[in-house]
Amino acid sequence: MSNQPSNTPKVPRGITLSRIQNFIFNGQFESMGLSSQLWKHRRGGDPTVTIAVYSVPELKHAISHTFHPTTPGKENFGPSWSTHWFRIHVTVPEEMEGERVFFQWKLGCEGMVWSKEGVPLQGLSEQERFEYLLTDKAKTGTKYEFYIEAACNGISGVGTGNMVPDPNRFYSIAVADLVVRNQAAFDLYYDMIIIKGIATDGHQESQRARDALYVANEVINTYVVGSVDSMLECRKLTTEFLKQKNGTGQHMVTAVGNCHIDTAWLWPYDETKRKVARSWSSQLALMNRYSTYIFTASQAQQYEWLLEYYPALFEQIRQKVAFGQWELIGGVNRDFMRSTLKRELMSFGFLIPLVRLAPLLHPYPKSMYSSFKYYWRIFTGYSGQLPQVLKQSGIKYFFTQKLSWNNINKFPHTTFWWTGIDGSRVLAHLPPADTYVGQVNTSELYNCVSNHKDIDLSNESLLAFGHGDGGGGPTYGMLERLMRLSDVSDLPKCKPGRVKDFFERVDTNAKPLNAYKGELYFELHRGTYTTQALVKKGNRKGELLLRDLEFLAAIADHKIKDYV
Repeated sequence: MSNQPSNTPKVPRGITLSRIQNFIFNGQFESMGLSSQLWKHRRGGDPTVTIAVYSVPELKHAISHTFHPTTPGKENFGPSWSTHWFRIHVTVPEEMEGERVFFQWKLGCEGMVWSKEGVPLQGLSEQERFEYLLTDKAKTGTKYEFYIEAACNGISGVGTGNMVPDPNRFYSIAVADLVVRNQAAFDLYYDMIIIKGIATDGHQESQRARDALYVANEVINTYVVGSVDSMLECRKLTTEFLKQKNGTGQHMVTAVGNCHIDTAWLWPYDETKRKVARSWSSQLALMNRYSTYIFTASQAQQYEWLLEYYPALFEQIRQKVAFGQWELIGGVNRDFMRSTLKRELMSFGFLIPLVRLAPLLHPYPKSMYSSFKYYWRIFTGYSGQLPQVLKQSGIKYFFTQKLSWNNINKFPHTTFWWTGIDGSRVLAHLPPADTYVGQVNTSELYNCVSNHKDIDLSNESLLAFGHGDGGGGPTYGMLERLMRLSDVSDLPKCKPGRVKDFFERVDTNAKPLNAYKGELYFELHRGTYTTQALVKKGNRKGELLLRDLEFLAAIADHKIKDYV
């Protein structure tokens, strides 16, 4: 036992499992102050941080005007959908010499960090994305200048709890500080999240769950509030527990970072363009900090917007595609245009010649992208003719999560051959974690096993993780958990990977899979495209435009042979 303050209770050994679990995991560990110890240094205010603001939609207009000074809590910014530019000047204080320094910003709405040269650097939101890495090794007195674009809307627009739009939402700066992490507290915090999950999310009467509770008990008995030395001692306990590996036959989960951004839902089209830049710039920043992290995105219209409005980000993505950390999915090739463009690219009236996306591939070798067209297609409807359409488009694999939302009839398979009405078939996978916005936690990994309906035939599954719908994508917290969950006893192995590689392994290694013929009926969205006359009219116009697009695609085919 280590010495502890008298106000820090110990968990007595020998009490019942339920009492230990209640003591350790129902708030007691947090109340002992670990989460409050995550930051070693914090400084804000003049002269460390100075803030000035000018309210105008675009940076190029803001920088030509005079910004007025402001401070946290001084004024409110709004109304809904307005844009405000904050010019930030920081000076590294002496106590942060040699440290990894972050700028922490909490305004309560979406935002993005820009360099003073006008290059977007990273998105900001309240989804564990409120800090921007300033430097890995700070030097006292060094000055930095950058801008923050603040959009007066939340990740899900400007609605209230019941999604009713509020045209007069205002926000106030809560935090604008330079901070340094307490790395010992940070590491222990994420270790304990995993240990808690093993103790509570799986088989609670198993030996491994009891061992997790025992280790948590020992951590409580060792931990002293505010003591880094005690945190390091605690980490010896957690590290020893988490380093116990799995056997060779354990279920394998491929974790795929993704970021679903509805092109038009609770926000206008123009806001979608900014959501794409915020979300994808954040993923680029994470890739630079987590070298094994892999992200994937499929929506061609959003690539088009990025190319048009944020070319610097487009170029960075092209580099990550070449490096292998950014996976292009959804059939990005000319064969895809004819038969499957309507579902994705014409959903909101857009026609995107995919020749515009060729810069993502050129000038890298053809071997890097020759198989892009073969995998992952997310549809919102599942007609029985789709396997034929996909197969003739050169697409071999199909993925969707939405059938898990069926509220009456649960679909009977997870990994199977989806057979069309003409006998064509594609390899299909429905992720058993039942989510496309996974958080990379132990409950999702246990679900990958317990919900997998074909685990006797294929011992692998996909986990799509990252904040979605309103955007954002994966966060550093998810990636910290992913690193710890790669190979831990009692849990499925979980490692970052590419969708293409997952499907190819299943195609090669799975036992003979079941086949399902005909429509994959999705119960939740019944009638969403057929009950409104205006939607029917739009669909018919889209069909006519698609016919015209076929003529254009034939012409474009001759223009892109050097790239594909």
